[in-house]
Amino acid sequence: EKKNKKKKSCDSSSSSDDSDDDDGYTAMKKSPPRPRDIDNSSLILPNNNEGWCCTIESAQNDQQKSNNENQECDNDAVLLRNHLVRGYDYELLPREAYGALRAWYGESSPHILRRVVTNADAAVGASTTQRVELYSEHWDIITRRSSSLSSSSKNSNNTSFKCSACGSPTGKSSCTRCGVARYCNRQCQMNHWTYHKKMCSKLKKQKEEGSLDANNSSSTNLFLDSAWGRVGLNNLGNTCFLNSAMQCMMHVAPLTRYFLSDRCSADINTHNILGTGGKVAKAYAAVLKELWMGSHQYQNVSPTALKRAIELFAPQFSGASQQDSAELITYLLDALHEDLNRVKNPPYVEMPDVDLGRKLSISGAEAWQLSCIRNDSFVYDNFYGLYKSKCVCPQCNKVTVKFDPFNHITLEIPQQPLRHMALLLTRDCAETGPGLPTKYCVSLPSTANVNNVKERLSEVSGVPQARLVLCEFDVNGHRLKSVYNDPRPISTISQDSIIGAYESAPTEDRNQVHCAVIHVSVNSNLVDVGGINRQPFGIPIFLSFNASFSCAQIYEKILMYVISFVKTDSSGSVSKEDLRSNLRLRAELDGRPVLIPSDANETLQAVLGDGCVDNVILFELEWVDIVDSSETQIQRSDFTSVDCHPSYLEQEKKLSSSDPSSVSLYECFDSFTQPERLDDENMLYCSGCKKHVQAMKTVTLWRIPKILVVHLKRFEYRGTFNRSKIGVLVDFPLDGLDLDSHAPQSSVAQDDFVDDRVPMMYDLFGVVNHYGRMGYGHYTAHARRWDETGAEQKWAEFDDENVTDVANTDSIVSPAAYVLFYKR
Repeated sequence: EKKNKKKKSCDSSSSSDDSDDDDGYTAMKKSPPRPRDIDNSSLILPNNNEGWCCTIESAQNDQQKSNNENQECDNDAVLLRNHLVRGYDYELLPREAYGALRAWYGESSPHILRRVVTNADAAVGASTTQRVELYSEHWDIITRRSSSLSSSSKNSNNTSFKCSACGSPTGKSSCTRCGVARYCNRQCQMNHWTYHKKMCSKLKKQKEEGSLDANNSSSTNLFLDSAWGRVGLNNLGNTCFLNSAMQCMMHVAPLTRYFLSDRCSADINTHNILGTGGKVAKAYAAVLKELWMGSHQYQNVSPTALKRAIELFAPQFSGASQQDSAELITYLLDALHEDLNRVKNPPYVEMPDVDLGRKLSISGAEAWQLSCIRNDSFVYDNFYGLYKSKCVCPQCNKVTVKFDPFNHITLEIPQQPLRHMALLLTRDCAETGPGLPTKYCVSLPSTANVNNVKERLSEVSGVPQARLVLCEFDVNGHRLKSVYNDPRPISTISQDSIIGAYESAPTEDRNQVHCAVIHVSVNSNLVDVGGINRQPFGIPIFLSFNASFSCAQIYEKILMYVISFVKTDSSGSVSKEDLRSNLRLRAELDGRPVLIPSDANETLQAVLGDGCVDNVILFELEWVDIVDSSETQIQRSDFTSVDCHPSYLEQEKKLSSSDPSSVSLYECFDSFTQPERLDDENMLYCSGCKKHVQAMKTVTLWRIPKILVVHLKRFEYRGTFNRSKIGVLVDFPLDGLDLDSHAPQSSVAQDDFVDDRVPMMYDLFGVVNHYGRMGYGHYTAHARRWDETGAEQKWAEFDDENVTDVANTDSIVSPAAYVLFYKR
């Protein structure tokens, strides 16, 4: 402005006689518009009673009082909004420059001062670093005020009153009849009257008798005792998924207070085509009021109205079939946000591509502001955050960055990098002689297949890979369920499957006859009705022999496997001849049994005819009157005897000393941020290559919300008949979940002068548990109450109508944990 005035005076003296420049002189004579007052109110945390007003208001009152006592005191305790970005939300100025601007133009908001801190840990002779700490005083004040509130709440003589309706610590007015119930505003009193009127007369009488002191906060907080919010929900028919989700959602303290105080009524958007016309929000509010305000009258509440409102707009949740609780929570958050969206006519907003030449912090702030143009609700402020996705083209290496909002995080549970498979190997007795089967343990990647299993077992046992045949037993281990001829992935084999390995010719060798033999106990004195006299036992046998073998030679080879389990005449138990005379080999041909003669010189093909052309022939070896007999001393348990290889013993020792199936929640977050290659169905269009490519995508958390909902992906879908649940224990902390390593990329990484990091420490307050398998099961919930003073240490378990206290908090961390609720 001074330069303009000087220029004006110069122009005036030098061109007073130049009439040709009158128009230019007139333009120069007009002064530019004067800048408005300095207004930093958009940076300051508002005191609007919509958050933890007691903490903020008290901190600001303390600071104002300090300023009044010392007018020259530096205003370095103004509480700022989180996630402020330098260059987008604010800019730093030296104190002298700011003072000059304030003197020239004035200031309509409290001035914000942050001091430059010199790094005191710098080594002698090293260059010192200086940094502005944007939030250091902020967190000191919040922590100090919260600690004082927590200590005062434990003092029986304190005079703080909580609202009997919403639990806010600003219960200023009292009920005019009983004088006991306290309320923060008239609306809370009106909402609470339906539930309070039954107790009002009783409390008034106690007050008149002198048995109740209305001026004692312990008396006025009768409505907020241990029973507050401890109410069950009726099961309406497989609605445990809804009940467990609701119990955790109602323990989101800011959201619950928002509904109980009826502040939601002013925000309900009935014209939003993306919402439900306010029906879900109104039904949700009604259930909350019955759960919290009516906790002294009801032991359980029926969520019928809420379920009807949900299934009216989300038919997937209708009926009495079991549903997914995590999907319901996601839908409920989205429905509540749209019903409470303050933007009545949302404009069209186009999310531009991120300019990699700018600071990512500024691009992220712009993306959040653009999303807030269409989305402005209490739910959005507390539950929504931002993802940052980075895609790299594998051909031209073009980098594409995008920001997307989210209201929950789905974390895959990292599977063990190695799968430990127990195998029962039976050697070819014709080459090695009689011997018991041996247990081995091989460790392979979860992406390995059956051929890799054979290769690893061949290395450990010394049996050539080409002579290994893998089979799966039934649940009892007495019958062969299937033979693994194809190189199927081991991920398709259940962890509970019993796998047997046999040294035999490959099943593809047509010059050999392959037989699967199971042991069957037969009592000749009983009539076989429906197979009741034919009981399978022992470990099956799989062997192969030349097609020219006679029936007598086949018996002899099978007998070599049998004597590995039976004590022969050398120990005086049973002679080899008696054993052979009491064994019968039988096969089924076209539904009729065919006995194989034990001393015939005929080949098997001559006896079975066309039945011998099958790839694997199933035989039953009948033990007639000699199993579990006092005369022969042959017991069924003898046929389950096995030897153990050192590889199996070593793995058993590891399993007994640790829990290899346990992973931490931090590992899940690490796995979430790992790069992954996009598949064929989710390819990225590269603007550089002008085609769709399988880019390498990395997703990170950019803006983490105040309320963090974590969904553990426990259910796997691999096909119509292949669905499973991951029962791995995820170890998560109840208090102090530190997400600083996954915090948004603050300007610290790009601007060494400003430290604007927001502490990302979270405490758990709710858990949705799932018991059972995929497709059916039961949901329960664990939750605890919390407010400005912190979280309670006492947890409660909600099982539909039943609500019980949790005696041991260690039981909360279990393999059943499915959805976690954290607060910052």
